[in-house]
Amino acid sequence: MKINHIYSEVEIEESGLKASNGIKTEDKIYKKQNKVYLFEKIKKGKFRLHSIINEKSFYL
Repeated sequence: MKINHIYSEVEIEESGLKASNGIKTEDKIYKKQNKVYLFEKIKKGKFRLHSIINEKSFYL
C-alpha cells in the first residue's frame, strides 16, 4: 500500500488489513502487525491512504 493512493474497501481488506472498531473518527482505521493505517474517505467506497504509523505511537 502506498501513501496518497486511492483504494476500495475490498482492496484494503484483501491486503490483509483488519478494521479497527471503537475509535470515533471519520477516517477508516486498519491494523496489520504493529502498524496502523489511516484512510480518508474520498467518495462512496473509495479511501485515500494518508498515514501509516507505529501502533504504539497511535495509542499514545
